Amino acid sequence: MLDKNVFASAGIDLSIKFWNTNSGTCIHTIENAHSCSVLSLLYSNKVLISAGSDNAVKVWELNIMGKDEKQMVMCTLKYKIINPFCQSCRTIAFLGDGSKVLVGDDGGHMLIVDLQTGACEIKREKLHASIIWKLEVATE
Repeated sequence: MLDKNVFASAGIDLSIKFWNTNSGTCIHTIENAHSCSVLSLLYSNKVLISAGSDNAVKVWELNIMGKDEKQMVMCTLKYKIINPFCQSCRTIAFLGDGSKVLVGDDGGHMLIVDLQTGACEIKREKLHASIIWKLEVATE
């Protein structure tokens, strides 16, 4: 959930949609957020990270305005990071203090993306023989 009344969804239609939990209505859509299916979303502190089968991770700045039925979402693309392994970016998780994210891809590779600079640190070793379905990081 992005705030107590807004959540985001993503899918095969290339879009990211924002929904009001009270009314169930779509309050904003990012059309063609990725050039292929959007596979994963992660949110914290006015930043939404999306990962897709177009080999990209995108960092969006969000501004959620208004209350209840009159909420609006404004989105600005901050960074687009292309996976150098040319694999779909399947899963994302915050690392440490939330200034970086881990990205797992369909080839079993992991990347670390700095959310402040958009820089991508490549981990050359494969973590798995194929798809990394989920990454989970301890918060304590």
